[in-house]
Amino acid sequence: MSVEIGGGPAEGPSAVGRAAGVGPNVLAYLYDTTAAHLFDYCAGLLRNRAAAEEAVQETLIAAAAEIGALRDPDRLRGWIFSIARRQCLRELAAETAQAQTTQAETGEAETGEAETTDAWLAADETAQAWLASAGTRAAGLAETDAET
Repeated sequence: MSVEIGGGPAEGPSAVGRAAGVGPNVLAYLYDTTAAHLFDYCAGLLRNRAAAEEAVQETLIAAAAEIGALRDPDRLRGWIFSIARRQCLRELAAETAQAQTTQAETGEAETGEAETTDAWLAADETAQAWLASAGTRAAGLAETDAET
C-alpha cells in the first residue's frame, strides 16, 4: 500500500520511521493499515463492540503520538498491538472497578479474585474447550506414566 507521508510516497511499515512528527498523516496511515485487525483483537479481549471501538481509537491516538519511540519500523504491528493490549487491560480494569463499586453500593457480597476468574472462565466457551482439552491430555499423560 502506498501512502503519502512527509511529501513523498512510502511503502509499508518502513514509512512509519520517516513519518515521526507528521501528526495527521501518521494517524491516517496507522488507521488504514491496522484498524480492522486492532478492532478484531480488542473485540476479542473486551467482548464488547463499543468498548473495542473506543480502545482502537485510543490505541491509534497513542501510537500516533508516540511513533517517534518506535525504533524499528518493521516492528510496527507488534508495537501497536502491545499498545492495544494495554488499552484493553485498562478498559477491563475500569470495568471491574465500576462493577465492584456498584456491587459495594448495592450491598451485594464481594467476590474474591479467584472466584471472579473462575466465573469468567466458566462463561467463556473457548476457555472451557481449552481447559477440557488440557484435562484430557493431562489424564492421558497420567495413564502413560502409570504404565511405565
